[in-house]
Amino acid sequence: MKLTERRFEFDFSNAIDAFKFDETDKTLSNYHGLSCMKAVDFIIESDDKWVFVEVKDYKVPNQSCPTDFSHQTEKDKLLKSLVGKYRDTFLYRWAEGKIDKPVQYICLINIESPLVSYLMSRLQGQLPVGKASSKWRDGIAQSAVVVNIEAWNENFSDWPVIIREH
Repeated sequence: MKLTERRFEFDFSNAIDAFKFDETDKTLSNYHGLSCMKAVDFIIESDDKWVFVEVKDYKVPNQSCPTDFSHQTEKDKLLKSLVGKYRDTFLYRWAEGKIDKPVQYICLINIESPLVSYLMSRLQGQLPVGKASSKWRDGIAQSAVVVNIEAWNENFSDWPVIIREH
């Protein structure tokens, strides 16, 4: 199954299921319908886990995508958005009774490597990865990573992504 988000085309053919979770078409079954909640772009099911995927393309500037991350406020806003998308998607899927496997969170962000490393360390510090509390029966996130396109294709080669030029 191929899914697209902006200029990115993913091939999830070998996944059990893959669908656009932030669907805006109310007639489709994957439309979650809660405007008060944020949503990751895709949810992928494999044999042993769910994968939540968020995609950000900062190589094509537009009004909703800042291109200057030299200011801490822009980095903080992006990080807050990534955390909120995971949290709300997890809560929605948990309420549906759909969290029956560990969940991995992958943020594909088309930016330079130094910012990728910074965001990954901060994201992992703001999401409860693994069993964050001894009182929890299950963890909320098995793992959380931030990658650029090169790292995605290197680490997730079963699900290649290409950039389609308009």
